[in-house]
Amino acid sequence: MNLSEHRCTFARELVTVLETNFTEKLGSQSEWWESHVISQLSYGQRGQVRSRGIERLGQLDLHALLRVFDRNWGELSYWCGFAKNDYPPIDRDEVYKEIFEQAENFKKYRSA
Repeated sequence: MNLSEHRCTFARELVTVLETNFTEKLGSQSEWWESHVISQLSYGQRGQVRSRGIERLGQLDLHALLRVFDRNWGELSYWCGFAKNDYPPIDRDEVYKEIFEQAENFKKYRSA
């Protein structure tokens, strides 16, 4: 499996985690889409969502999914019981930094 395939797999898994938790805790997509997805995206990402007609998590790119995950980390970690189990065992900022660096590298090489 090449790096691109790993990223696609990771994105699909992230969509599953987000959709499962948001739906389980907040109800239907119409109840959490704006508050937990759209409002958590950057200005540019929100513009792309509108211009491309994106209406579900599976249509977002990896950067947007990571931002949604990061901005909702407090609730997600509480819902999943991560905090009381000392998870993650390493600093989450280091994990995010590495993932974002990999995504940036992918964008550079994909467009070249």
